[in-house]
Amino acid sequence: MVRATVLLVSVLAVIALGEEAAPRTLLSESFESAPMAPWQHIWGEAANSTEQSHEGRQSLKCTVENKYGMSVHYRDLPAKAGATYILSASLFIPWQDKTCFPQLQLCNVNWGVKAQATPVEKGEWENLRCRWTNTENLKTIRVALHDNCRQAGAGGAAYFWDDVELTEEGGISVTPGERGQNPDVISGLEVRPSGGMQVAVTAGKARVLGREVSVAETTLDIAPPQMLGITDEATTLTDEVPVSFGKGTALVQCLGSGPTLPCLEPGSIVVKEKPGGPGGLVYEQGRDWRTDGTWGRLGRLPEGRIQSGRKVYIDYRIHLMRVDTLCIDPTGRVSLRQGDSQRVCPSIPAADYGSLALCRIFIDYGCRAITEKEIYPVGEDYPQPDVDFLSVQRARVAKTRKKLEQGQDVTLVAWGDSVTAGGEASRPELRFADAFVQALRYKYPNARIKFINAGRGGWTTSRSLPLFADDVLKYKPDLVTMEFVNDMGLDAQTVRRNWSEAIDRVRAIGGESIVITPHFEMPMRMNFPGNGTPETRPNVEVLRKISEEKQVALADASKRWEHLITEGIPYPVHLHNGINHPDDFGHALFVEELMRLF
Repeated sequence: MVRATVLLVSVLAVIALGEEAAPRTLLSESFESAPMAPWQHIWGEAANSTEQSHEGRQSLKCTVENKYGMSVHYRDLPAKAGATYILSASLFIPWQDKTCFPQLQLCNVNWGVKAQATPVEKGEWENLRCRWTNTENLKTIRVALHDNCRQAGAGGAAYFWDDVELTEEGGISVTPGERGQNPDVISGLEVRPSGGMQVAVTAGKARVLGREVSVAETTLDIAPPQMLGITDEATTLTDEVPVSFGKGTALVQCLGSGPTLPCLEPGSIVVKEKPGGPGGLVYEQGRDWRTDGTWGRLGRLPEGRIQSGRKVYIDYRIHLMRVDTLCIDPTGRVSLRQGDSQRVCPSIPAADYGSLALCRIFIDYGCRAITEKEIYPVGEDYPQPDVDFLSVQRARVAKTRKKLEQGQDVTLVAWGDSVTAGGEASRPELRFADAFVQALRYKYPNARIKFINAGRGGWTTSRSLPLFADDVLKYKPDLVTMEFVNDMGLDAQTVRRNWSEAIDRVRAIGGESIVITPHFEMPMRMNFPGNGTPETRPNVEVLRKISEEKQVALADASKRWEHLITEGIPYPVHLHNGINHPDDFGHALFVEELMRLF
């Protein structure tokens, strides 16, 4: 089993035709400063240069290597099925003794050229442009600034690139929080409930290993959730009234990483005087003990027959959760890869080698029949943020980024709740705040970063603000990240007041702030309408508005989690405590959004 490396889960995709969508800028590079995302370079050399520039002060100087006469500078970007891509750039080839043959190319990841533009001028700037429509459903498109003359002895030939821009228009898109459409499906292949624990796949066609294959209608049996029986669990019942996941005596096998999980089989609890079979007293619910029936927590009734402090023995059953993957092999056969069953965070099985992952089936606790809610088509990857939006956000941490680029001392404070503190990362270095700092150190190796984690488990901004001077300001931070999933339970006015105060106080000492929207919590806390998983918490939009009003950077982790359903990932499998703490994958999503700013 392999944990999915991207995020996915919800209902039917809403398709928008390409002609109706406005062009979106995916790449805009003038080589005036560090790029928004790293380029790759193979063969020859490439570096920003002031020798030539089309507009601005700098351009990218590429120098051909001598053995093969090559220089390749490239960048990979997510592609959308059916979208049209327009790539443009300015090129300057100086008069020189040695010959070079640069080209502007759109390629697949195996260097198959889809569109290209070739220069005709020397000694002056020339604008190049090429266009391509993704009818092949490629998931990645490669922008290549390419010299491939393949002539030994051409080493030292140079040319200059500037103002590289890639736009995307049209293609398949979905409403946020709704199920996606598999980009490799050509026709049909809808996955539908077929009664009980069965799904039906309609006939159709798909691309598998780049070839079109026909698929016959297929019905598959889905195994019910695995159930575990626990017998004779010894414990002492508290007098506390059992409520939700935190009060009362916990059944051990219902425990996650602190709170209990809603995995209990209803009506399965038996509380006994003695372990083993017949012979002892079986206590009665409502007379001797009580439970809330969902969260695996019990309490003693003081007027009942269980004496205070007396040990009792409990039998009960729990459900496990699982994710299965429906696959199509190169012959068009539909098969099922069954995942592993776990109390939390089951692995998502990859498709069989050479096969297409069509959709995933999420078997939650106690699932008794497959409905649309359990079916997650594997759809589009998370799109690149709009370049204009990202440019605005990056400008709001410009002082910090400049100090990092110049190798100066930088102080970073992570202010937040238990998620910032690290819950439930498997290792300290995988906590999002720590991993973010490590990513910055990797990208800016000459910078000296001092890091303070000011996360406090269970706290909100209301409780944390009185300690803000001691927890944050005394370190004179250059940058403060702010994350509080616990603030989703506060009223909007309080959230606006608290976050605005914190941002103003950081700005007053010359620091910059990043507002981080929270990850998703367990479904019953999100109150999703229907089968989708759109963001439902009003305070998330409050945070976005505060970011704009205060002109501070936004790392929109909520938007990232909202897209998981579109990718075919049931987001609850990435809640390590089953409630509100992300697993390693969830922590990595925070880092992904934060690093877009750097």
